[in-house]
Amino acid sequence: MQGSEFASYEPSDLVTGEPWGRRLWLALGGLLVVADFIESFGISTWPLADDEVPSLVELGLLNIGAENFFSVPAEQIAKLPKATPVWNATQRLAIAMLPDREVSYRIPGLIYGLLTTAIAFVILARWRGLWFAVAFSILLLGSQLFVFLQQLNRFYSLPLLLLTLALLAIWLPTRGALMVIAVAVLTPLTVLSHNVTVAAF
Repeated sequence: MQGSEFASYEPSDLVTGEPWGRRLWLALGGLLVVADFIESFGISTWPLADDEVPSLVELGLLNIGAENFFSVPAEQIAKLPKATPVWNATQRLAIAMLPDREVSYRIPGLIYGLLTTAIAFVILARWRGLWFAVAFSILLLGSQLFVFLQQLNRFYSLPLLLLTLALLAIWLPTRGALMVIAVAVLTPLTVLSHNVTVAAF
């Protein structure tokens, strides 16, 4: 390929899918109705899972024999929130605004999951077309693991949302300082929401 061909290449050339418009927004609205039903189904009917108990202890919302739920020495339990400060801060803020019920602990994760589903749908529809985005959404919402993690009061769904946004900012062929800033902000937020995501970068 000649250098002149590279010079004439525009980011918009990558967009071959669904254009912005009423059909895309209607499809997104329909997806969110279905996704909300699937991702929230039974969210208040099952008891706290093993991972959720340590979360409540770390957030200071539950005071029990914590040493029974952690594989680290008891004196290190108070330091665990420092490993995931973004998740802890957002979870505390969200729970403080919600009614004091067990299901409230799971609502933030559900919202993050719905946002991840919506963002992925729009990006894939714009990139490869509406039916490609629908097929991906069926695959995503048909994943028992994905749905389970969205309902869990633990640091899983927020890092997935932030990782989606960060990789999108890295991948988009848009130039300029705004995208550099977006990557610079989203990357540490993603890592600090769940330190395992550092491996992605």
